[in-house]
Amino acid sequence: MHNKRNNLLAVLLLAGLVVMAGCPAKKTMPTVTITQPTGTIEKMAGDSVDFTATLDNPDNVTTTVDWTATGGAFAPTTGLAVKWTAPADSGHLTIHAVASGEGLADKDTESKAVLVRIWTRGEAEVDNGGNESIPAATGTTIAADTFPDPDGDPVPAGALVDSVIIPNVDIFFGGGNPDSTPDMNVWVQSPDGTRSQIWNEDEGPFPATGVPFGSLVAFQDKTVTGVWSLIVTTTQDNPIPGTINGFDVDIYYRKAVP
Repeated sequence: MHNKRNNLLAVLLLAGLVVMAGCPAKKTMPTVTITQPTGTIEKMAGDSVDFTATLDNPDNVTTTVDWTATGGAFAPTTGLAVKWTAPADSGHLTIHAVASGEGLADKDTESKAVLVRIWTRGEAEVDNGGNESIPAATGTTIAADTFPDPDGDPVPAGALVDSVIIPNVDIFFGGGNPDSTPDMNVWVQSPDGTRSQIWNEDEGPFPATGVPFGSLVAFQDKTVTGVWSLIVTTTQDNPIPGTINGFDVDIYYRKAVP
């Protein structure tokens, strides 16, 4: 009786071992991690950025990494290194790297947030009414205006300069006679203190009717908001007092949104 029971247990144990030998161990799903770029991602519309990822794959499962996004386009769309191009519209988007292991039902996903901005552009123009005295033997600084100008064109906070044009500067000495204009230097100064010289003493007498100045590239990408100034200094031993009769500033700016 005992022999029969022992024989039955041996048969059952052998059958279990056979079943276990026929069932391969379950493999671990690889995990994907986006490694580049790191930190906050902000791009302008149409910009491209390289994305890279790594796999933690302890069981060496054959794995495919597919890339998707809520906007924009990838090239290629599969692999550990891809290039993503931002769409034409602004907004908050999400990048997804999705790992699929061969023969495994589960997938692993890593996501990254991206903020896409676009430029909006505008123009602001203000002027100083003039009649600012230039004292003898010294110089003077006057403000064209402060942006945003409550009485003029609104300028959004954070706007950056595309270009600055000075349509006219009127400076008079000795009753407006250009022959009596002393040697002088003239600068325009932006709110952050950047200066661009628009006239120097080597250029001769300043025209009695003033002159227009083209785009002042020194101010590109500077902030618009603040005081724009005209700085005039005379360099003669006995300079003639003068008057700034007008100073106009045209600013073409851009603002990133959102």
